[in-house]
Parts: sequence; structure tokens; C-alpha cells
Amino acid sequence: MMQLRILIVDDELAICENLSDILEDFGHDVHWEVDPESALSTIERENECVFDVAILDFKMPKMNGADLLCKIREKCPDIVAILASAFCDDLKVKDSLKNGFNQIMEKPLDVSNLLKLLEGLTPLVLCVDDDQEFCDSLFEIFQSKGIKASFSNDIENAKQIIQSSSFDVVLVDLKLPDGNGSDTIREINCQRPDIKTILITGYPDQLEQNSADIPELQPDAVFLKPIDPAHLMNVIFRLSNQST
Repeated sequence: MMQLRILIVDDELAICENLSDILEDFGHDVHWEVDPESALSTIERENECVFDVAILDFKMPKMNGADLLCKIREKCPDIVAILASAFCDDLKVKDSLKNGFNQIMEKPLDVSNLLKLLEGLTPLVLCVDDDQEFCDSLFEIFQSKGIKASFSNDIENAKQIIQSSSFDVVLVDLKLPDGNGSDTIREINCQRPDIKTILITGYPDQLEQNSADIPELQPDAVFLKPIDPAHLMNVIFRLSNQST
């Protein structure tokens, strides 16, 4: 399971503490607040969104979970939001799915179901790059985060792998031994539009030479090597949950 950065907001202290302990035991990085305004302050202090998932109670003092999520999404537009409520039959709670929540779970939370839901957020990634040192480095990073990943050093092999698995995100090097990564992304976009693509290169001049083609290619992200691992993880997680 991928290590997720999870925000819990619930005005019941015991729920925050117990749920945090369980999720941390499964390797997740958890921050909790009993006050919605304190949660917003935590998010607003950061330069970028530091959470992948938010688990929000519905009925809280000062602000309900739906209103809190609206404010959270101003800073974290792609966060996966789970609404926890003891009143799931309430029409206001049901309407929350229309307000950006990805899932509603009845309280008390069934932890096994929550863990299954979180596990389903783990992206399946393919990296197509002939730089073995770069692939080895990514493998260690992905393994440490619980991301399921495959690797290919050439385009033809990558095509076979894509046909056999349902990947969420494919990283493609711009320059490969048997062709141009741009053509590979173009083919993926045409044949598998459900797959998100990231174009990578270690040569800025190559990127400039291909800059006219990039809007046409429409990769979902572009990275220059050396890649910031934390930023890459954020983008992969965001893209994979757009594709589901």
C-alpha cells in the first residue's frame, strides 16, 4: 500500500487519536485536528498541498465537513475526500457527494473498508527509460512509498507491457534507443486515453527542440532530470486519482 499523507478532522478527540494510530500502523503519515479552522490554518501555512487524503466529519462546531472541504480544495484541488458521518441518510450528507466528496462512510467507521478504499488509491505506474541508474533510483523511491511500478528500457517492450496491465500513469523518456518518447506518448493518448502520461528528459535543449510538439502531445506533466522525488510523487498521485 502506498504511504499516504492523510488529514483527519473530527471534533471527537478519541476518534482522531484511534483512527490516527491505526492508519499510522499501516504506514501512513497522519495529521489530525478537532477544529476545522485549525485544519485550514495547517493547510494554508504550506506552500503546496501536503495531504493526499482528507477524512472529514460532517457535523462539527463552526463549520461542517462540506464547507470545510470547499475551503480545503482552494489549496488542494485534487485531494481525495472521504466524508464520515453517523447520519448518512441525511439529505445534506447525501448532497455532499455533489460537493466534491469522493466517498461517504458511515460512523463508526469500518476500518477494514477504509483500508481497502485507501489501498485502491495506490497508482500503478510504468516508467519507460533507458537510463538504468535513473530506473533503479525510481524503483527504490516507489518501493519505499508502496507504489506498484514496472520498468521498460525500450518502446516496443513498453507497448507489450501496457497491453497486459491497467496502468494509471506512464512516465516516458523523451529520447529512447528505439525511438522518440514523444511518439510513444502520442500513441498512448490515442489508444489509451485513460492513461495519464508524464514526459521526462535530462536534456533541456531536447525539450526546447520539441517544445512546439508538446501542446499537441498533451502530456499531463513534464519533468526535467534530476527529478524532485516528492514533487513526482505528488503529481503521480494526483494524476492517478483523476484517471479513476
